[in-house]
Amino acid sequence: MTKPHQLLIIGAPNVGKTHFVGQLYNRLDARRSTYRMVTAPTDLTVIKAVIDRLARGLAGEHTQSGLNEEVNFVVANDQVEIALTFPDYGGEQVRDIVRDRLVSSRWQELIKQSDEWLLLIRPDEIFAVGRHYYAWPCSLGGSTQTYH
Repeated sequence: MTKPHQLLIIGAPNVGKTHFVGQLYNRLDARRSTYRMVTAPTDLTVIKAVIDRLARGLAGEHTQSGLNEEVNFVVANDQVEIALTFPDYGGEQVRDIVRDRLVSSRWQELIKQSDEWLLLIRPDEIFAVGRHYYAWPCSLGGSTQTYH
């Protein structure tokens, strides 16, 4: 196989980034998929914590806004290998990038290294007026944002 695709998972606060990665890991670890885990994350603290809470019927804890941990693992099927990069961060960091229109050096590095992005959104926080889309203030903080 060639160099794995780098997939960056991005999302604002409360879209389920940590839940997504925890459940993905859990399914891959169960080995009931056409995809298999090639390389497991070295630190499973974040993943095990969310899996444990979900198993008890609870939502995962909110990730602290200043946290900058990173979870990496590689998955593959018979045709493709995908390197998943999951910076476990508070979604407030993404909200701040959009609001301030400033990208930190760490985020620039993550963006440049990635081939593809998986953007998680909450559809109930987006609405359209004509050809313009707006995100509710609660998802981005502050005033309503316009996207074209």
